[in-house]
Amino acid sequence: MTNVLYRYEGSNYSIAVIPVGEQFDVRFMFSDRKWSTSIEVCNSKSHAIHGAKHFPEYYELATSIRR
Repeated sequence: MTNVLYRYEGSNYSIAVIPVGEQFDVRFMFSDRKWSTSIEVCNSKSHAIHGAKHFPEYYELATSIRR
């Protein structure tokens, strides 16, 4: 089982911070799909979690511009 350090569940996506070796992968996953993509790989756990916590703000801004 993957050790998830932080997870945010949005309405149609989730963000997770997963340790990979000595780095921390910030991953984006749509709720209705089986794939995910790396947003950023960080050397700092606190940087990765900070970015993941703020991602929903940026995502909302980006999707509201398209409307």
